[in-house]
This record gives sequence, structure tokens and C-alpha cells, in this order.
Amino acid sequence: MNNYNYSLGPITFEIRGEGAVCTAVRDEMRGLPSSRAEPDIVFIFQANIEPSDTCTVSNFLHISPGRYEATHSLLHYSVTSLFGKPTCVVVTPYTHSKIRRFRATRDIRSLNWNYLSLDEIIAKNFIYDIFDYLTQLVLTENNATYIHASAIERNGQALLIAGRGGVGKSTLMLKSVLEMGYNYLSDDLAIIDALSNIFLSPKKMQIYGYNVANEPILGEAFLKHRSWLDVVMWHARLALVGGKRVRRRTSSDELFGRERITQQARVKTAVFLERHTGTRPIVNSIELSDFAYRCATILVDELSPFSAISLSEHSATTNPILPSISDLQSDAFDLISKSLCTSKLVHIKIPLAFSPTELINELTPLLP
Repeated sequence: MNNYNYSLGPITFEIRGEGAVCTAVRDEMRGLPSSRAEPDIVFIFQANIEPSDTCTVSNFLHISPGRYEATHSLLHYSVTSLFGKPTCVVVTPYTHSKIRRFRATRDIRSLNWNYLSLDEIIAKNFIYDIFDYLTQLVLTENNATYIHASAIERNGQALLIAGRGGVGKSTLMLKSVLEMGYNYLSDDLAIIDALSNIFLSPKKMQIYGYNVANEPILGEAFLKHRSWLDVVMWHARLALVGGKRVRRRTSSDELFGRERITQQARVKTAVFLERHTGTRPIVNSIELSDFAYRCATILVDELSPFSAISLSEHSATTNPILPSISDLQSDAFDLISKSLCTSKLVHIKIPLAFSPTELINELTPLLP
């Protein structure tokens, strides 16, 4: 069984196992530095899971003291705590009826909006629906947290752009790196610690059709590495269903080149970005407690299915592995507050009709 250890900000995790899904997960992590440190959490891909003798069944969970099994997102897995460190054993349920139906479909890439193979779909599900919420627990134990934000860097100083999905965070990051000479740090979930450091996030970026609309530089950089059939399917789906229903996953080194990627920086400015129905942008300062509360609340929602599993665990056993929802939110709030206490904090409300160019022009004065 192959073992691979990676550094994720202040923590180390291990990916152990073989097979196409495990390989696709390791591909997702290829931008991260390797590590020889003892892992803080281990993810094992293997053929089966030793069942519990007795357990409580709750929704998609089987819960016993110090352990739970879950089936969702085309994955079956168990989480246990060994010697005080969580271990996640992952099984890909190829016998599942939905899996069999997908495997019988030869051209599955063309049928899904991500243009992914089945193994790539399952690997993506693992990253978003298992890896994210479990590594958040380990990060908080090491004075760090995820925050739903994009981030760019120049001269060791970072701009963090937080907010809910779809407000323009990724578009700002993409244009800043490709057109303005900034370096990439994160998209979707950034990693920050209590000392105001922000670290490279490994997750592949998800580029939607609306991200590249009327953006020729981004469109060229994004499509040039894709196959001719992929490009044809991209344009066909874009014409049929529109920019919100077509997307592709791409790594930061593929899109920007390794020379445009930064491993770590200090947060100089943090922006909370929102859209509003007015016709002019509104720019104000924002209190640290307000900024941290908004971001901690959004994070709980982004770490789905954490909330459902935590509620089920806490209602079924006195020895849960996961913290309560309120504890996770409180820990994130405290860490975000510590991380951003010396940063300039700005609240920007952008009109719904603002184009990416207008958006970047509004943000330019805040760039490091």
C-alpha cells in the first residue's frame, strides 16, 4: 500500500492506498509540499471496512462510541480516533447500483457538467464532502482554520477576499493573477492561522462558464491545456444551458504556472464581498467581530455534511468524534479574529450588474 504525506498549512496528512480514486485524490494534492512529519490525520483507501458489532443507525450513519460509518457522495467510509488522532478509512462502493449504472456508461465525461470520469467525480466528492470537514478539525487543534475566501499575494503580503459563493471572489483572483502580476494562494477555502499567516490551498479551482465570459485572457489560459473534445463539449453545453451550468476543474499550476504560486504569506488586507441591488458600490470599514462572525457562519455551511453528521453523533453517543456545530463555529470565529486582528478590514457591496472589470477596478486600491 502506497503512503504519501503532505503539508497543509501547519498540519500534516497522509493519503494511503491504491486504485484510480486514490490516484485522483493524490493528483489533487500535487501542489502541496511533501512532509516527513508524523501525520495529524490519515486517509486510507482500501477494499472494505471492518463492521462494528453494535451501533446506532441515524440517517446515513452507523454510530458507535469513538467511531462512525457514513455513506454519501458515492463513498462509504469510517472515522475513528486512534491515539488521539482521527483516522478516516475510505471505501469506494463500486457495487452501489448508481456506481454500476455509471460504469456501464462509456461516455460519462460528456454527460456531466464537470467533464470528469467516474473516478474523478468520486475523488472530487471525497475532497469536498469528507477531506474538508475532517481537516478543519485538525487545523483548529493547531491554531488554524479554513475560511471561505480567495487569496492573492505580492511581496509577501496577501489580500484575502471572503464572502458567499458566486459574489465574484474567484473572478477577482483569476484576473489579478493572470492580468495584474499577482501570485495565487487560494480559491474556495483558504487556510489561515492565529499569527496572520495564509497558506496555499491544494484544492483544484472550479471554473464556470460565467467566469470566462468576455474574458479573453482567462479563456485562452483556461482552455489551452484541455483536449479538443473537452473544448467542444464546453462550448456546446455553454450554448445549451448557460454559464452557470458548465464548469471545469483545473489546478493552479496548470492555469498559472508554478512560478505564479505562493506557499505562504501574511494577510495585509481582508475584504468581505457582497452583491446588492443598488447601482453604485458601497465601501466601508467593518468591525473585526462582524467580519469573523460572517466568515465563521459561512464556513459551517461550506463544510457540508459536517452539520448533519455532528447532530446525529451528538444525539446518539456521549463519546462523539466531531465537535458540536456551535463549537466548530466558535473555534473558527476565535481563530479568524486572531488571524485578522492586525489586518485592514473592508466591507464592499457591489451592484449585481457590475462586470468583472468594474469589480477589479473597485478592488485595485486595496491590492497589496
